Order: sequence, then structure tokens, then C-alpha cells
Amino acid sequence: MPGQGLQKLDENTEKELENKSFVLRLINRRIEEQNRGRKSFSILPDYKFILLASIAIAAFVLTVWIFYPDFEESIIPVFEEPTKDSLLCPDKTKTPLVVLYKLLPLRVFSRAFGRFNQIEFPSILRPAVYGLYCKLFQVNMDEALVKNLKSYKTMNQFFTRPVDPAARPIHENAKIVFPSDGKILTQGTAESGMVEQVKDMTYSLMKFLGPLTEDPTHDKWGSLPNFTYNFQTTSFPLKNYQRALMKDPEKNQLYQCVIYLAPGNLHGFSSPVDWTIKHRRHFPGDLLSVNPKIASFVKELFIANERVVLSGTWEYGYFSMTAVGATDVGNIKIYDDVLLKTNRAYWKAGTYYDMRYGENGFPYYKGDRVGEFNMGSTIVLVFEAPKGMKFKLNPGDKVMLGQQFFAED
Repeated sequence: MPGQGLQKLDENTEKELENKSFVLRLINRRIEEQNRGRKSFSILPDYKFILLASIAIAAFVLTVWIFYPDFEESIIPVFEEPTKDSLLCPDKTKTPLVVLYKLLPLRVFSRAFGRFNQIEFPSILRPAVYGLYCKLFQVNMDEALVKNLKSYKTMNQFFTRPVDPAARPIHENAKIVFPSDGKILTQGTAESGMVEQVKDMTYSLMKFLGPLTEDPTHDKWGSLPNFTYNFQTTSFPLKNYQRALMKDPEKNQLYQCVIYLAPGNLHGFSSPVDWTIKHRRHFPGDLLSVNPKIASFVKELFIANERVVLSGTWEYGYFSMTAVGATDVGNIKIYDDVLLKTNRAYWKAGTYYDMRYGENGFPYYKGDRVGEFNMGSTIVLVFEAPKGMKFKLNPGDKVMLGQQFFAED
């Protein structure tokens, strides 16, 4: 129709004018900023623009720095393949408060905190930074093997500082000692395959430890040809799992103890007994806080959280020590296990990574350093010992590395 060409030309012209107008507005805005800059800071009129650009670049670099391990993990060949077991997934029944809590970006925050802890501080700043931390969390540097704050290049080195043996002597006569400084959250005996998280809240040993790592040695069923324990049915009695863990369930009892490491505690953990560690099982998972207040309302907290289970044998039979991850814990490290990689970017609930430590395992003696957290968290001990053993301390009591565990020792 007549006039359509002119109308189209007018539309294009209008868009072109709009584009030019937008560019002109940007130019005018920059001119105004420069004029204001000359009045307030004549030497560098573009200081505001440079400052904003610097902040944007710094934010970009920081984001890449924090999430580079995720990218690296996606391209590096995997040396361990996970095992999937849906029966080990935590209970899906959650209260609205727990659902809201789990929506928080706790893993991202923990990864960022872990990366920050690896930054090397200038020597001149170390006394001020670490000194402030010591005041906030009541850290006693007299107990550290290296007392000079300038010696710790990074926060991670400071968190995992070795303790002075004179300040933490390992009890010579006790057969079992506490593996770290901290506070007892719960302790007691396992009953029918369940252990206590907090008062009136329990969780399954089978979910926490996973399938058996060795064939049972004490019962007639385990010795029958072609017999295997089937834990894949909900009707399987958990008490059978507990008995299958043990060397002698008639004379012995399965004990448990949960030790909470606060931010001011030493973040390394040592061997509580003379034993042989035969197996490592890594469960990737959430990084929820293990603070006692959180543990009181998050059901199966220790099953939901990332953890590394070390299991083996000692004088009386089964022994395990589990390092449980938490918010701010960017990494769990086992010194003799170079393949262990915690805080993975990609994981699924109910998966785990198994590693058997050779035919004979790794022998550890009471007080030997085993591993460390990037920051404070929780140690869970589950072990077999003679019936009737009495705990020396009570839940809520503070404990120290090397301190006597049972009253009879």
C-alpha cells in the first residue's frame, strides 16, 4: 500500500535516533561525572569510575578463585568411583525450619571460607589477625608447639597448629583417650543399632557407617557358604547389623561418643587407641552446622552431613573414628590418604567412596596425629569394649587431647 515504505523508514530512523540518544546519554553522564570528579579530586577526575570498575573486577576474580576447584574437578579424571545406596540417604521428613535452613548457601560459604584460609598473610599482619582470633575464641597459644604467631603463614596453618606435648600429655595407662580438644555432646552405648544424636533423638548406625567393610567373625550365619548380609530391606533388624560389626557381642558392648570441636579448639585429631585402620569411607553430603542447638532440631544431622569414617580393629574388636564436616569446614584431611577429596562440587545423597588400606592396614598408636579439619567440627567414636565400662566424664564436659576416657583405665 502507498506510504508503507515511508512508515518503515520512519521506524528505522526512530530506532537509530533512540540508539544515538542512549549513547549520548552515556557520554553526557560520563562528562558530568568527570566534572564532579574535577571539583572533588582534580588529580584523578575518573576516580569513581575506576573504583567501581576495580570492585567489579575484584568480585569477578574472587568468584573465579572460589569456584575454580569446581571447574578443576569437572575436568580432572576421577580416581575413585562412588557407590550408590539409597538406603543410606537421610530421612526426607523435614520440618519447615529445617527446609529453610538447608536452603542457605552453606556449601558455597564453606568453600569460600576454606579458600580464604589458604591466603598467606604478610608477616607484619599475622600477630594482629591471629591475636584478635585468640581473644574472640579464647585460644591459649601457650599450648601450641609453635607459639610465635608470625610463624603461621595462613589461617589454615594456625587452625591446625600442632599442640605442645607437654601441654597435652597422652595418658600412659589409659587404653583409650580423647582424640582432640572439645566438648562431649553425647556418649553411651548403642542399643539395637541406634545411637544418640542428642537427648531423645537417635539415628541409625547402618546409615551412619554404611555396609559392613569386613565379613562378620563371631556368628554362625556369617560363616555359612555363600551367605551375605542383606541390609537392603527395611525389615532387616538393625540389632543384627550392630552384632555383625562386633568381634564378641556376648562379652562386649558397642560404645559411642560425640566430641564437638569449637572454633577455639585445636583442629587436628589424633589416634585415641593403639589400633589398625583398615578402611576409609567418605560420604559426601551437606555442611550443616554441628552446633548443639542445631543438632537438637535437625534429625539425622550426622547422616546428612559430609563425613569420613575410619574403621579397623583394636584390642577388643571393632573400632571406628569418624570426622564429620560442618559449616566453615572446607576440607577434611587424613594425612596418610592422598586420594581423599572432601567438599566435592558434584555429589549425590546416598553415595560414598571406599578405600581399603592394603592387606594389613595402617597401624596407629595412641596419640599419633591422624588428620585435621579446615576448622572446628565433630569427631564420633563408635567402638567395641568390655561390658560395664564407666565413662570418666559426662555430656557437656570439656575434654582435652590425650585425656583419660574410661574411669577404669
